[in-house]
Amino acid sequence: MRPPPSSTRLLRRALSIVVLVACAAGASADAVDDRLAAMSIKELRHLARNLGAADEMPRGVVEKGEVVAALAPILRYEEARRREKDRRGWFSFALKYGLIAAAVCLFSQPLLVATSSGRAAFAAEYAERVNLAEYAWRAGSPRAAALVVLTGLCDAATYYLRLSVLVSWVAPANSWLRRFISPLPSLAVDPAMAMGASSGFQVNLAPMLAIWVLGYAKGAISRSVGRTMQTVHQRNRANRKKRN
Repeated sequence: MRPPPSSTRLLRRALSIVVLVACAAGASADAVDDRLAAMSIKELRHLARNLGAADEMPRGVVEKGEVVAALAPILRYEEARRREKDRRGWFSFALKYGLIAAAVCLFSQPLLVATSSGRAAFAAEYAERVNLAEYAWRAGSPRAAALVVLTGLCDAATYYLRLSVLVSWVAPANSWLRRFISPLPSLAVDPAMAMGASSGFQVNLAPMLAIWVLGYAKGAISRSVGRTMQTVHQRNRANRKKRN
């Protein structure tokens, strides 16, 4: 037996979809009717007042079926409108976060490529610090090893402070990202104050000063590490000469 032509298959699928939609609509209508039938006349009138359709209800002593027949189309319309509102809300939600995900995917790859050299330098510096701390410990200078670790802590604090500044620029005041950043000190300075004027624009110099202080402390500690290691080498050389 030959298969039916493609146009016939498409027609059958279309008819199946129409029947499915009709069945779903009928099931929804039956659910509304069953729900209304399970309510008392007092509850039905209270529901009509909540829907703003109290004026459309029959007056006087009426049968429950008349109230249900009058209220059912209104309730179906309200539920259809609520479903449409929910559908639009989900569509807006999916569109918004879909665009955000697309933007992240679009811009993250160039940023990762651009920062690859920086990440490689950071990894190399970290490995060098670890090797230097181990060497200082084996050379018999726990003080130099501790100072090397302290320089790493200065670097970590500097990176964290810079990241906090960047997040404070882009994140809203109620963003969850602000829970993971450090509270920034404030030292606002108007650049136009040098000319005796006011521009209405202020620059917070406190993070810059904090980063400079951390850099200066790192340099001082690094120089102290160098002096300590030099002293250790001289002492070890003198000890080897004595043993020889």
